[in-house]
Amino acid sequence: MTHEPEPNAAAADAASDLLPKAGASNTAILLLAAFAGIVAGVGSWAIGESIRELFKPVFVVQKSDFSNENALIEIAALAREARAGYMILGAMTGLCLGLAGGIAGRCGRSAVVAGFLGLGLGAAASLGLSLGLIPVATSQPARMVDDIGFAIGVIAGLTAPLGLVGGAAFGLGLGRGAIGPIVRGGLAGLLGASIGVVLFLVVGAALFPLDQTSVPFPPSSLARAAGRLAVALPAAVVAALIAVDARRPR
Repeated sequence: MTHEPEPNAAAADAASDLLPKAGASNTAILLLAAFAGIVAGVGSWAIGESIRELFKPVFVVQKSDFSNENALIEIAALAREARAGYMILGAMTGLCLGLAGGIAGRCGRSAVVAGFLGLGLGAAASLGLSLGLIPVATSQPARMVDDIGFAIGVIAGLTAPLGLVGGAAFGLGLGRGAIGPIVRGGLAGLLGASIGVVLFLVVGAALFPLDQTSVPFPPSSLARAAGRLAVALPAAVVAALIAVDARRPR
């Protein structure tokens, strides 16, 4: 005689498909995510610094001489460098968080799929955003420095969606393709990156005004590194916190 599964048991099995599968402990998930965020931030900064020579402007006359054309050449070079930097940040955030999610979920296939999807989507998203928003910043350089609200709008627009991609990649890897973790991870990553960028810009403007932290490509290498970490690390940590909370029994 066979027994039909009870309705409550069937419903519980269906609901469990929406939650991350058993994997690493909650502490391990948080540590993996934080490590991935640090690697993404520092790694994207290091790669960007290593290719700066590729974007060096070629002036029509000596830089010391006054030339409006030289100024336009320098702005265009900085814009290209900023676009490349954000593409690298988006790619690294998606890659590292996707890999971390798969490792936390103890599924090598999910780690690879999530990592490479995150890399591609992160690079594509940052390219599209930078093509639209960097010209806004370069056309109003004084406002980017003097108007913190305007600067937050531009820089958050450039970077917060990268947190969404990274968080979604983390959820994809952790949940092995389940929709719930992807949605939660994406929204958490968006929130984390937004908070990180706002704090970075407000604190940077107050404590380090000479570093021009509110422009897309700050002149200070340290400010550039901090700006990358302010996106990737909070996105990773908040995505992991939400994932851990979802695993707790209700």
